Amino acid sequence: MTAISTLFSIAATPVLFAFWAAMNPDTKAVLQKIDIDPRRVIMMLLIMMVVPVIAGMLIRAKRPETADKIRLWSRRIAGVVFAVVVAILLLGNVEVLGTFGKTALPPVLLTFAIAVALGWGLARVSGLVAADRRAVTLEVAFQNVALAIGMAVVFFPTLAGVAITSILWGVVHLTLGFALAVIWMRVPIAEGSSGTS
Repeated sequence: MTAISTLFSIAATPVLFAFWAAMNPDTKAVLQKIDIDPRRVIMMLLIMMVVPVIAGMLIRAKRPETADKIRLWSRRIAGVVFAVVVAILLLGNVEVLGTFGKTALPPVLLTFAIAVALGWGLARVSGLVAADRRAVTLEVAFQNVALAIGMAVVFFPTLAGVAITSILWGVVHLTLGFALAVIWMRVPIAEGSSGTS
């Protein structure tokens, strides 16, 4: 599922980005002033998403014991790098965070609610059992925060609000998504259950 969504994002991200930016007159004007090369977007997607996913899948398929050994450390290193980047961006934009936080928080919370509802709804319509519905819901809810921040920094270096909104979005999605995962861990599913949880 991750591999398919990653490949799909190569085409979908630039199209959706341009579409939603054009919907708002303010963001449309900003977009016209900024040169967003679709090739750079695709290259960023390849570097940040496609290559790591393919590399992980190949290692898992060819050398599963190696994959097991490096999985924990790769997660820890990625977590530390992500935390450092977020901290640097937050500390360098405290005033912007205060300005944009109240405006950005409602749509950020809404996107999380939509992501959870969409993931769970699609999984239910597909006839998946409860455990698989949970997995699909979390996969949809945990969107690629690093990609959003990376795109904000690369394509909007002078617009700190874009990076701050991306960080806020990431923090909300990761925090609420993790909370949902913890809740579901404490609510066991009966074996073979196709219930509503």
